[in-house]
Amino acid sequence: MLDERIARFAPRQSKGISYREAGAGPALVLLHGIGSSSASWLFQLESLAGYRLIAWDAPGYGASAFLAMAEPQPADYAQALHEFLERLLLKDVVLVGNSLGCLMALWRDQTFQALALTVLALVLYLCLVRGIAPNRSATSRMRKVFRRAGCRHRKDRPCPRTRLGARAKDLR
Repeated sequence: MLDERIARFAPRQSKGISYREAGAGPALVLLHGIGSSSASWLFQLESLAGYRLIAWDAPGYGASAFLAMAEPQPADYAQALHEFLERLLLKDVVLVGNSLGCLMALWRDQTFQALALTVLALVLYLCLVRGIAPNRSATSRMRKVFRRAGCRHRKDRPCPRTRLGARAKDLR
């Protein structure tokens, strides 16, 4: 059943990085945790309407190629993320990170914040607090966080240029 559902979001490739995409609107890039893949964002891909959802497989995860170095550092993943976002021609984006994905988003933002890509918000979704993967209730909590950050999917009202560090209590 899960395999059939995730198959609706066929993996795409961008220079060795695999990703799944759904919807249209403001871009939300979904960054999975350690030992996971883009498939862990299935519930969001199915139900977060009004956004362009891009769930990547980090280098070495899912169908993505490994990084070239023997012992990659956080900055290497940040570089891979930055190059991936540039290849997709994204100018404004919300990075949504779960666990390891949070670290990648923070390193990317810290390292490349002065460049043309604008990170509208960092939503740091730490599922480890509850020991669960992103699911339906997480999707509704994410919607609330996006609303609090001022992100709307209305064309006449774009997201403000803010940063948001969502704590676990904000997501309940």
